[in-house]
Amino acid sequence: MPYFFGSISIESHSKDSDVGVLEAKTVFQNEHGKIQSFIYEKDDIKETTTRANSDETSEDEDSNPETEEEGDSKSASEEKCKTKGNKSDGTDCRSDEVDEDEEKRVTKPTESIEDSAPIKYEICGTKEVECKKLLIILAAGMRHDYFDREKRLTAFPRIKEQGVVIDQVKPVFPSNTFPNLYSLVTGLYPEDHGVINDYFYDKKHKVAFTPEHYSHANWWKKAEPIWVTAKKRKAVVYWWPGCELEINGRPFKCTPYKDIGDKSDEVVERLKEIVENFKEDKYSLAMMYYDPIDRQGEEAGPNSKQTRRAVRKFDKILQQLLEKIEYEKIADEMNVIVVSDHGMTEKKEIIKLEDHVDENDIEIIAGDGAFVMILPEKGRETKVYEQLRQANVKGLNVYLRKKLKDEFHLKKSRLLLPIILTTDEGYLIETPNIKGTTFPVEEVEEKEGHHGFDPEEEPDMNTFAFAFGPDFKQNYTLESADQIDFYDLFLHLLGMKEDNNLELKKLLASSVSSEESSEEPPTTETEAPEPSEAASTGDNIGSLVKSSFDLIFASLIARYLL
Repeated sequence: MPYFFGSISIESHSKDSDVGVLEAKTVFQNEHGKIQSFIYEKDDIKETTTRANSDETSEDEDSNPETEEEGDSKSASEEKCKTKGNKSDGTDCRSDEVDEDEEKRVTKPTESIEDSAPIKYEICGTKEVECKKLLIILAAGMRHDYFDREKRLTAFPRIKEQGVVIDQVKPVFPSNTFPNLYSLVTGLYPEDHGVINDYFYDKKHKVAFTPEHYSHANWWKKAEPIWVTAKKRKAVVYWWPGCELEINGRPFKCTPYKDIGDKSDEVVERLKEIVENFKEDKYSLAMMYYDPIDRQGEEAGPNSKQTRRAVRKFDKILQQLLEKIEYEKIADEMNVIVVSDHGMTEKKEIIKLEDHVDENDIEIIAGDGAFVMILPEKGRETKVYEQLRQANVKGLNVYLRKKLKDEFHLKKSRLLLPIILTTDEGYLIETPNIKGTTFPVEEVEEKEGHHGFDPEEEPDMNTFAFAFGPDFKQNYTLESADQIDFYDLFLHLLGMKEDNNLELKKLLASSVSSEESSEEPPTTETEAPEPSEAASTGDNIGSLVKSSFDLIFASLIARYLL
């Protein structure tokens, strides 16, 4: 069942308006299938559109969406094409033409909203049910043990005591930045949302996706990010790659990605601004991408002094956020979630691909490190595959596309090339420097930290998450979770999804886990009768009541006639 757009206006359907609203709320919460029992304004229903039936959604009249640095939205690089004869700069200028399967926008299904009621779960925001604000911070490259190993932290111990922590969060595969960024904001696997790696190639249009040249909406249009889905809440996004693009709409405000480096003062000012605007109800969703920890982990290694220093700096930023929330007295009105995209591990050994393939057999090599895709020249796929397989290189796994593991959630994507190479933890593929054929062209040996490995096999790819606010439990730790499940949690916290079947429901203050339940004093239970006995008893009682009523009624009639 798709999500639905449109606002809900709840009116009273009794003389007492409070009774009418309470009755409507009860119907929604207890009998979700009877949501049509609500009374709606005609104008609200007319303005409702569905994600399933419309590829375009108009912006709210009061939103006035804006994008900072408008001139960057269409860079000159879009006018250059990466063809066989001119590929050295990796420019992305994908044509507006796309395959039919790419044009079908994918959205994660939600449960039990009647087709006859074209609305979405959005009753908070009225005076009866108030929405909490939501701040999502993505601290890139934050391995699962980064915070626990630091002893001189201020904010994290406090958040752990007052909120929830997930010790191990499994990213989607490949455990690289862009696939996980988009899975977080769409709730979909890479094969469904279309961004399958940090580097990939569209062989039909002969163009490449790279982190430096991603700014064409066609790469992203197969799925809808939460800042568009939640546009009624008004979303403000800072430095999150892709927020500046037109993907079925734009956020209320977007500050495009830039390398913030060590500019922690700017990060703190933005966070303080978010808290102040939350207090003034200017918007309800804010998102921030923060990558200094990831950069230090890659350049110096996950166990380096530089990376540990970056973690402590981020903790200080969080401490200032906590102080600002307290100062503005808004702690009961906003939830904060800190997540990440992937973990990090140290390099172990370099696999030089040029030692095992003939470059004359290769048309395109996309990617490096732990995940590489190969497009052989026409008619040479079997030759290249057999050469790599028979080489029996330690740490290297060779797949044909059709034989790729289903657990990777990549096989359905048309952008997957015929041969896929993955590596065991610490083993890195260095691709040959062939101008116009290979991207990226860089020395993997220059980096001390790496990611992209299979998180099912390599635990250091796992990250972790923590959250606090009125909707979360306190001093609660969850052992593990999947990256893919956060999207539904975001929607729930924004009042756009019930907690039915919510994978991360255990984190919520409103839920009671089985472990907590087991700590309660045992209650004495009365053995319930068998279903047949219960039905029989009910029938007998009903017959007895009816007979008594008939007798009394007959007696009254008789007295009246006499």
